[in-house]
Amino acid sequence: AVFQIDSAGIVTKPLQPAFGAYRSGSETGYNPAGDFGDIITYNAEMETDRNGDFNTSTGLFTCPVDGIYWFHASAYLSQYVTQAWLVINGGRGSYNDFGVSTQGNAVFSALFYVELDANDTVGYHVYNGSDTSVTVYANANHTYFRGGLLY
Repeated sequence: AVFQIDSAGIVTKPLQPAFGAYRSGSETGYNPAGDFGDIITYNAEMETDRNGDFNTSTGLFTCPVDGIYWFHASAYLSQYVTQAWLVINGGRGSYNDFGVSTQGNAVFSALFYVELDANDTVGYHVYNGSDTSVTVYANANHTYFRGGLLY
C-alpha cells in the first residue's frame, strides 16, 4: 500500500488499518492459566478488515506500519477471569491487572493503547491462574477483538 502524509505530518495508509473480529462458535480447551502463548482465536470478522491485517485462523493482528495502536478486547468464559493482557510477538506486552469475577461465568474487557512496530503481532489473553481448560463462548456482544492505528 502507498503511504500518505496528512496535513498534520502524520504518516497514514490510504485505508487506515483497523479490524473487528468475534468468536463464531464456542472455543473449548482455552488455557487461561498460561502466560504468553495462549490467545483467544477470534475466528470471524464483524467489520471490514481494511487492509487484511487480521488473521481469523490465529486470532492475531499484524501491524502494517510503526505507530500508536488501540485495541479493545472482550471475552466471555465459562470460569472467572482476574487479569488480561495483549500478547505481542509471543510475549507479554501491554498489561492490565484489574480483577473481575462472578460465580461460574465471566466477561472480561480491556482497552489498550500501545506503541508498536511494523510486523508486530498482537493477540488477547485472559487469565485466571488456576483453570487450564475452559470454554470461550461465542457471543458477538461479549467476545470480540477490535483495533486500529491511531497515528
